[in-house]
Amino acid sequence: MAALDAAVSIWQDIDIAEVRDKSCRLTSLFIDLVLNDPLLASLVVLSPRQAERRGSQVSLQHEHAYSIVQAMIEKGIVCDYREANILRFGFAPLYISQEDVVQAVAVLREIFISDFYREPRFQIKKVVT
Repeated sequence: MAALDAAVSIWQDIDIAEVRDKSCRLTSLFIDLVLNDPLLASLVVLSPRQAERRGSQVSLQHEHAYSIVQAMIEKGIVCDYREANILRFGFAPLYISQEDVVQAVAVLREIFISDFYREPRFQIKKVVT
């Protein structure tokens, strides 16, 4: 019970409205950075633009989504792939910062600039992304 008490006590000082607000700000920042970058124009934002209509994740669509996800993971940005060509980015507001969001988009840009995602090893679909 001591472990459970310790876990519950952590949440006593957390305002869930503040957590939700940060989630909205992080996902909005990510979407804005993607939409305002001409280099990333081939990415389609599938998630609702209105923050109140989405959760703490953003889904993008691209014909090479699988290989882009694999390249992102290799570069240290954890995201996942979903059928039909969807890249999904999750934003855990308790430990993800705005700097993390900016860095994720910078890595995405780097992958597009260098065509890194086109390397043959990223084209082989695995059972689990």
